[in-house]
Amino acid sequence: MYRDLHATHRQKLLSDSRGGETPKWMGKLQIIDSTTITLFSNLIFKGAGRNPKSGKKKGGIKVHKVIRVLEGVASDIKFTSAATHDSFMLAPKNFERGDLLALDRAYIDYGKFEELTKRGISLLTNDFDMSPEDIIAIYKQHWEIETLFKQIKQNFPLHFFYGESANAIKIQIWVTLIANLLLTIMQRSLRRRWSFSNLATTVRITLMYYVDFLSFFENPEKDWQKVLLEAAEPPPQLELDF
Repeated sequence: MYRDLHATHRQKLLSDSRGGETPKWMGKLQIIDSTTITLFSNLIFKGAGRNPKSGKKKGGIKVHKVIRVLEGVASDIKFTSAATHDSFMLAPKNFERGDLLALDRAYIDYGKFEELTKRGISLLTNDFDMSPEDIIAIYKQHWEIETLFKQIKQNFPLHFFYGESANAIKIQIWVTLIANLLLTIMQRSLRRRWSFSNLATTVRITLMYYVDFLSFFENPEKDWQKVLLEAAEPPPQLELDF
C-alpha cells in the first residue's frame, strides 16, 4: 500500500516549489540510511551491541530507507533486526546509471562499490569531476534524512506497540509511514504554507469530523468564521398549532 501510494502521488511530491533553483544533481541524488526503534523484547528482533550489566538488552527493529532528495520521503523501505548490517541495502541492481548516492560508513562494501562504479552510479568517492562545493552541498543534504527520522519520531511516537508479534510490530510501523506519506503529500499539495508538526496536530484534532481537508487547510479562518456566524444566529422559533 505504501509503495502504491508513493507511485500514484510521486508527481505531487516532485511538484513542490520551495523557492530557489535546485542544482541538476539533486534530481539524481538518493540518500541511504537507517534508524533503530527500540523494542521491549530481544526475542523477536535482536538488539545491537553487548548486553548491559543490569540484564538482557532490549530488542530493536531497524528501518532502512532510500530517499530521493527532491521527494523528501522514502521510496524504498525494509525492516530488519537492529543487529543486521546496513550494507545489504546497497543493491547495485536497484540504481540506474547517473544516480548519485550519499551514504555513511555503515554501508562500506568494496565489492558493491566496484559494481556500482561499473554501472555508472556516482558515489562521492568515485566522482572526480564534481566541484568541491557540490560535494559539500551533497554531504549536507545527507543529513536531511535525519530530519525525516526526527519528524516521524516526534509526530508519530512509537513508544509502545499494540501487538507483540513481528507482524504486528511491522504493521504498526507501516501504518506510521503511510500516515507520514499522506501528510507529506497533502503538505506539498497546499498553496498555504504549513509546518509538518502543525499540519499533523490539526489533522489529528479534526480527523473524526466531516471536513474537506484541502479546502480547510487552505483557509482555516474561513471555516472558523462560518462556525462563529452559525453559533451567533438565534435558534429557530418553534410554532405550535392549536
